[in-house]
Amino acid sequence: MAAAAILTLALASATLAPAMAAEKLSAGRKITVEGVCSILQAGLRPRPQTCGSLVSIMNVEGPSFLITNGANGFLFWHRNGGPLNLRGGQMPVTNLTDSENLPKAWKGSGYCRYGDLYSGKPVEIVCTADAGNGRWSLVFMTNGKPPKPSP
Repeated sequence: MAAAAILTLALASATLAPAMAAEKLSAGRKITVEGVCSILQAGLRPRPQTCGSLVSIMNVEGPSFLITNGANGFLFWHRNGGPLNLRGGQMPVTNLTDSENLPKAWKGSGYCRYGDLYSGKPVEIVCTADAGNGRWSLVFMTNGKPPKPSP
């Protein structure tokens, strides 16, 4: 599945179901966390992007973190990576894309670091990666509520 299909699938998944606890985000699953985004820089864009209050975390051809600002989405992706541990950890970033440049995805090198999403406390998600089109950065603080599954 191409980056365009993954981003389109994530942007279309707006309906949220009741929360469910899981240790790992296995293939085909998507969850959403709520909170506040303080930094979103997407490559060589002239200024930081405004960012929304939701981060989608999914595992479609590898785990990824997606943040949206209206109709545009920004994807930090570990293509072909394994399940993501939702109790905290670090995810390599190998590809980056946004909905303005689909289906193009840039190869990247970096990490997303995050705490236990089920701890009941606010958790910081920090992603930083370098790509051919510049540095990508995301800093997001969850509101402490557990993730919600997305259809």
